[in-house]
Amino acid sequence: MRNLAGNNLSDITAQLVSQAAAEGDNLANEVLEVAGWALGVGIGNVANLINPQLFVLGGGVTKAGAKFWEAVRRVARKTALPEVNFEIVPAALSDEAPLWGAVALAEDLLGS
Repeated sequence: MRNLAGNNLSDITAQLVSQAAAEGDNLANEVLEVAGWALGVGIGNVANLINPQLFVLGGGVTKAGAKFWEAVRRVARKTALPEVNFEIVPAALSDEAPLWGAVALAEDLLGS
């Protein structure tokens, strides 16, 4: 990861971690697994509480790669009760989701 980030640790992104994992970086693979585990546990617990049919994830996490998504889905399914059914998908707007949410909120507040 350090080489991909040009030794600038503040330049490390989810996409860069995913790229490093795809290139065989053990630390990057562990980072994706732990992050996927944490988010998966959270999603599984929320699913148990409110039983939604769909979780839509947006922002930089959508670029974390297949290993991350697999970990999130696996752990969420393992954490949730067997009778709770849901799907986890990336937001169609990806990184722009928060921006468009802010636009919608501003329009609503302005009465447009």
